[in-house]
Amino acid sequence: MTILMIAAGLITTGILFGLFATATAPVGYEDASGFHFGNENGQGAPSRSHETEHLPHAAGLTPHHA
Repeated sequence: MTILMIAAGLITTGILFGLFATATAPVGYEDASGFHFGNENGQGAPSRSHETEHLPHAAGLTPHHA
């Protein structure tokens, strides 16, 4: 029982450290001139909407784009 409690404590501590590291991670990149938000080419994440435009809908219909 003691070994089980120690293992549960270590697992919980690891999960908490992982959540803390994820919550405090930087959102950008750093180069010689300093830290910048976004990616290196200055744009956001690439849009993937063009990949789904021509895929059929689950019901067999193509989705309508507004």
